[in-house]
Amino acid sequence: MGKTRPIICWQWDEVKRSHLSCYGYKRPTTTKGADVLAKDGVLFERCVSSSSLTPVCTPAMWTGKSPNLNGCRDPYGYIHDKLLWGMLKDKGYTTGGFVSNGLLSEMHGYHQGLDHYSTPKAGDDIWDTLDALWRRKFQIANPGTPEMAGNWYADEVVEFIKKNKDKNFFVWNQFYETHSGSEGWMIKKKKVLEEGHWPEGGYYDSKIQCGDGQVFALWMDTLKDLGLYDDAIVLMTSDHGTDLTDDPDKLMGFGYRIDTILPPGIPTHPSFYEYDVHVPLIIKGPKGSAFTGGKRMGGMVRHIDMVPTILDLAGFSHEEIAAFGMEGTSLRPWVEGGEKRVDGLTGYQDEMWELRPQGAKQAFTTQDWKYIRYLSGMTEEFYELNDDPLENSNVIESVKVNAPQFLRELRVKANEALWKTGAAVAMDPKEKEIVEARLRGLGYIR
Repeated sequence: MGKTRPIICWQWDEVKRSHLSCYGYKRPTTTKGADVLAKDGVLFERCVSSSSLTPVCTPAMWTGKSPNLNGCRDPYGYIHDKLLWGMLKDKGYTTGGFVSNGLLSEMHGYHQGLDHYSTPKAGDDIWDTLDALWRRKFQIANPGTPEMAGNWYADEVVEFIKKNKDKNFFVWNQFYETHSGSEGWMIKKKKVLEEGHWPEGGYYDSKIQCGDGQVFALWMDTLKDLGLYDDAIVLMTSDHGTDLTDDPDKLMGFGYRIDTILPPGIPTHPSFYEYDVHVPLIIKGPKGSAFTGGKRMGGMVRHIDMVPTILDLAGFSHEEIAAFGMEGTSLRPWVEGGEKRVDGLTGYQDEMWELRPQGAKQAFTTQDWKYIRYLSGMTEEFYELNDDPLENSNVIESVKVNAPQFLRELRVKANEALWKTGAAVAMDPKEKEIVEARLRGLGYIR
């Protein structure tokens, strides 16, 4: 392995790429952090997540394996595969994780490979806005303590960076506060969100601007002040999107296909449609690498490509990367080859949780089309994305008539993915109670 460098990974929660100013949004939501990173690195126009549920897509993001192969296909999974930070720790990195979503806790294995792990604990500030809403709206006597927000760790990360500035270090930051419902807590704390500033859609744009300017940009500035930024690898993405409209003037009129159990006025992300799985991705490499200079890459990439790309940039050999058995592939060859787009990749989405509005489902996504199979409802959908980017016209009946062999092959492939699974174990009943309390706080179950 060659020279190693500081690595920072920023993971938004529920942030649509189309609401970031570096992706063309007309509000200045990300001028201090993500926009700067986009000018210094490579912006990927279309990255697809492996699910639209945080506990399912996050393991895929950081293992490089789809949900069926890493075994985390519902909110109760435990990660058995090595995560990115474990891979780096084995190579001598000092690793830190700073998480504000209680569904990404030690009970699910996220602490593995981290020297420092900061996550909400019982007794922290809780997300009482949705808690109170759920009690009132659905007359629930005791929905449980959500323990979802309140771990405002910006200064803690700065101290971690300063403490380890002379080492090779890794930082994973998961910023939950952009998720729907957190605005009540943020306004209550007074230091993180200004009441009345872009209140539409539950202060959605304002929360993005807050996280970008007050947290992400702070860490980037810290790297610059310490002389670490040029040689650092910095990645920014989101776990999934949401069905809010892309027009800031119509934020209270949510997306074009709402299928939700949430009360009116709260967006959600129950589907495998583009607005829920199309996410931002920006990667800045070390000085002198091809991942610099403000490039924009078309085509389609996947969350599962992030880990092999980071390892490649960090100096891992192809043999070392291959040994982890990841599905994802390094994006470095496309970027270094001067390509304008990434072609030939297929994304797989997977979620086996019956309590979600659309139930258990699978999907295959390419640059040109998307196939969705609903296992709970025994139905299928097919969309020609070039002609129908908003996925308004399900043409599955036409595919049955005009391309039966192609559809048959898709079904076989979906069946193989359904049964080809990684390690999965039943969660302890007491731990499951805690997870379900947090899910109630988020509004996923009643």
